[in-house]
Amino acid sequence: GGTVVQADLANMVGALIPASFRNAIWATSLTAMGKIAALSFFSANPSTFGEDTDLCGMIFNRPVYVTENLPAVGTEGDVVLIDPTMYARGERHVEVAASPHPNFRNNQTVFRLWWRGDGRPLPNNVATLADGTTTAACFVALGNAA
Repeated sequence: GGTVVQADLANMVGALIPASFRNAIWATSLTAMGKIAALSFFSANPSTFGEDTDLCGMIFNRPVYVTENLPAVGTEGDVVLIDPTMYARGERHVEVAASPHPNFRNNQTVFRLWWRGDGRPLPNNVATLADGTTTAACFVALGNAA
């Protein structure tokens, strides 16, 4: 509720499928990043001068990215731990068209791109690990970590 603590993030790591840890990344809202940056174990990213500038640090040795597409701190999903390699994207139709006519006098061409598709996680639900009791997933959101 409005804060992020180390125990929350540790629980998220514990809810991630072990095979996904190698590829896992953290994504957070800007307001949650303010809370994360104050944690003692957060490792800020040194200046990279144009190399991967979205990367703002590391948590549990995994990269942290800030995005405007997640809800504000205190809302479920304000911090997520995901394995992007376990996300499938399907394309149903792609169309690219160009027309020089609307802006002929300005020596410009107008382009239209139309894409129809969808994306979703490859595993639909959580998996039960080999110990028979622990459940884990490839996508873990703060607020629903096991």
